[in-house]
Amino acid sequence: MGTDEPCTSNQVGISPAEVEADTIAGVVRRCRAGDASAFEVLFRQHVNIVYGRLRALLGPGADIEDSVQEVFLQAFSNLEKFDGRATFGAWLRGFALNVARNAMRAKGRRRVAMEGFAAETDGLRLGARPSPESQLAVTELAAKLDTYLEGLSDEKRLPFILHYVEQLEVKEIARQVGASVKATAARIMRARAAVKEALARDERATSRRRGTRP
Repeated sequence: MGTDEPCTSNQVGISPAEVEADTIAGVVRRCRAGDASAFEVLFRQHVNIVYGRLRALLGPGADIEDSVQEVFLQAFSNLEKFDGRATFGAWLRGFALNVARNAMRAKGRRRVAMEGFAAETDGLRLGARPSPESQLAVTELAAKLDTYLEGLSDEKRLPFILHYVEQLEVKEIARQVGASVKATAARIMRARAAVKEALARDERATSRRRGTRP
């Protein structure tokens, strides 16, 4: 497990008759032919390699599991490009690097997007060169709003992120989430309202603890 050694039927619990050849090249050929069990062989043998590479690139706290799935999805979609000159594990590590880069760029976009949403929510106008105090206030508020956003259902959160972070039009978001344009727009608005309401509740609770009115 987690190595580039040829897989065997004992390693993955399948019979010898199910294996075309006891080599990675043979399993790849079976994958190209559409053999679902061969995909499972490659996944089980290499998932630890991919996980380790992504953990090293993205660090703790990252959503590694989703990134692992993305690596294998991309690799399995490009199996015709695997020529065997490198080990399959090394080939997968190239996909892992690309997925990690995209994840890091997405994280940066999300931070910037949430800071913009925070400034809008708080009525702040940062300008081109904000003061350190203003920037700190927006950054802290953005972190709070991001936490509230994570508490929403996928139905609300995903359209919100696709709109504010990925900057997609509502029509395209509707296509991706499988909903009507009207329903998608409503989900985005409900997500905005839910995040702002969570902030208001938090501020009211803070004011009560301090013995002041919001």
